[in-house]
Amino acid sequence: MSWEFMRTDKLALGDTVMQQVDGSLPQPFSTCIVVKVTEDSVTLFRPYGVTADFSYTGGVIPYTGVEQYTVERDRSIMWTVFSHKELR
Repeated sequence: MSWEFMRTDKLALGDTVMQQVDGSLPQPFSTCIVVKVTEDSVTLFRPYGVTADFSYTGGVIPYTGVEQYTVERDRSIMWTVFSHKELR
């Protein structure tokens, strides 16, 4: 898999990204999709999955869901970009 690094102000609608943290490799559910771009912010969407720190006789209880969050178009924040869309 190849990827590139990009600042928040360069992200485009439909990009598949992961916030760059200490050069870490992609983890399950760490990637996001850019769903909205404005002059001031970028809105991201990602699924997540976790398990409880306890179990019962029927097995482990998984929790799954989605989250949507918005970040400022800050030039100092780097993202790992797996898929970049050149919009016309």
